[in-house]
Amino acid sequence: MVSTENGLKRPATDSPAANLSASNDSPTAPSPAPKRTKHFPTTPSVAPHPLGIRPLGNLLFARQSPGFVDTRTNGLGPFAQFDDEFLLAFLVQYLDDPRALCALSRASKAWYAFWAYDEIWKGWVLEKWRTMPPGSHAKTHVATGWRHTYIHLVTGESVAAIQARTPAAPIQIPHFYSDLLFHPHLYASVPLTHLVDMLEACTAAGVVVPWDTVTAPTPEAFIDQYERPNTPCLLRGCMTSWRAMKEWDWDALVTQFGQVPLRAEAVDMALAEYLAYMRASPPDEALVYLFDKDYPKQGDRGAQLAQGFSVPPYFAADLFSVLGETRPDFSWLIVGPTRSGSTHHKDPNATSAWNAVVRGAKLWILYPPDVVPPGVFPSDDGANVSTPVSLLDWWLNWFPQTRSLAKSLPRHKRPRWGICREGEIAFVPQGWWHTVINLEPSIAITQNYVSPSNLRNVLEFLLCNRDMISGYGNADDAACVVGANSSDNEPAPACSAVPSAKPAIARPGGNGNLVDARELYENFVTALRAKKADDALVMQILDAFEAEVGAKVNKPVSLWDSIVKGDGGESAASFSLFG
Repeated sequence: MVSTENGLKRPATDSPAANLSASNDSPTAPSPAPKRTKHFPTTPSVAPHPLGIRPLGNLLFARQSPGFVDTRTNGLGPFAQFDDEFLLAFLVQYLDDPRALCALSRASKAWYAFWAYDEIWKGWVLEKWRTMPPGSHAKTHVATGWRHTYIHLVTGESVAAIQARTPAAPIQIPHFYSDLLFHPHLYASVPLTHLVDMLEACTAAGVVVPWDTVTAPTPEAFIDQYERPNTPCLLRGCMTSWRAMKEWDWDALVTQFGQVPLRAEAVDMALAEYLAYMRASPPDEALVYLFDKDYPKQGDRGAQLAQGFSVPPYFAADLFSVLGETRPDFSWLIVGPTRSGSTHHKDPNATSAWNAVVRGAKLWILYPPDVVPPGVFPSDDGANVSTPVSLLDWWLNWFPQTRSLAKSLPRHKRPRWGICREGEIAFVPQGWWHTVINLEPSIAITQNYVSPSNLRNVLEFLLCNRDMISGYGNADDAACVVGANSSDNEPAPACSAVPSAKPAIARPGGNGNLVDARELYENFVTALRAKKADDALVMQILDAFEAEVGAKVNKPVSLWDSIVKGDGGESAASFSLFG
């Protein structure tokens, strides 16, 4: 049965915000869905910064207060003329010495404030962790912060001894105003229910639209109503047979798979090491996120981990499978603590994706392909995307601009949002911008795939964006922060019908053989014709695309174009599939 918001009855507990409690660290019993109001909530107050640091905006009025002392200017001396971002870059890139930073912290309370900025120490810890083999039991995160973790790492001093030396009342730094140093505290303190409150208010105002919830549809119904129209949705009742749903509780993961080496950003860690970090609930602005593509290859335990799930029937027609071991990376195990997640991005190579939550809950917001989210700045060719590093930074400072952005859009162009919980699958159509934040400690499986519904988009991307193809040995590909992909709703970049004259880029494929990513289009088309020749729909799409490409290549060149672009040059061979 298909149950959606559009025309069919839906129980109150199907609201995206249902079951979300004030505490975001663990699942709770179902609770009634909150009543929607058009009133946009203000950012809730949080506890003062432990050192007394305040936002920079407060300085305007503080200067007029009796007894005001300019702590920053007095404490930094000649360095006070530089902004905080420059000073941080100086400390990290030029000083780059923990001992020197400790010495500098004794000079003044202003320098002490930078010494206490935990992101500096986090970078130094991760740099050392990268050199250590996974499972060495040296990657112990101290719950009181990265600075204490660094001390434990380089001195071997016990965690208990380090914490015993920590003063009960931190040193206070009055009259110090800095957004850079205050915001990590703010982003770690704002309750995640506030994000849902904002979305509920925007839903009541018609600015955003909750995604449809679909319970155990037939594959044909899913394709007709969501995949082919390129519309996000939430799928239920598709994971009941998965072993992972029964076996992957947190303690069992440590016991059975704790020594499986996995990639958490640029650090290789045993799963048990990462789960210990996650349980420490670090108050980081940007949490370390486990996003691993090689877990099935990590011995017997890794293979057993991969057997915990099976691809739902809705996504079984994955046409990239014709490439075998030379296909781009497509499957990842994702684990992360509360507040971790991924910043805005589009999925690689114009593919669609599914994301299945085994434990925890994830908050999603998705923007249509031709609606760039506020605070997201893609380059003209889509190869690079600038976004706020912190997820909470985007939610608190950029998401509110969606109200003015979306009011002028028709309903089908407005952002979709929802919460994906245990046993549910988020369908992410090709080209949609999306960001995800974990409302609870979460573990999920995600895969990118190519179906007949998005085959044409993938073919065009592979042909027109040879230098942007990802998924061949680049560790950063798995972070899902690749640039924007072209889609039917966006202007296509100029592309050449023939392989570029640039040198081939050889990267290791899934079987260790070198694969030229720039020849993926030719390899994919050849494999489709060899292995899908009996699939009439696939052949029809492929023939139509190649005919369109041929028409563009053979299109007569006007006298003006021959003068402007020249004869035989790369510019003369460029074209856009959209004319």
